[in-house]
Amino acid sequence: MKAKATFDPYNTYDFGDIIETCLPLSFAVNSINRAMGISDVYPFVNTPKVIEKMKFVHQLVLTKHYN
Repeated sequence: MKAKATFDPYNTYDFGDIIETCLPLSFAVNSINRAMGISDVYPFVNTPKVIEKMKFVHQLVLTKHYN
């Protein structure tokens, strides 16, 4: 997987862009840590329900930031 962030997540309305960038990064970092026998940096599973909740919080933060 290849990830490239060309945006500021604090100014991005589309939470899908954030997820598409962060998931490959967390997978790569966790894989490196596992190869060294170290615990995961990001030990969470992002189910669709979890992503939905994170999107809701992201929208709240954007609303507070711009109002």
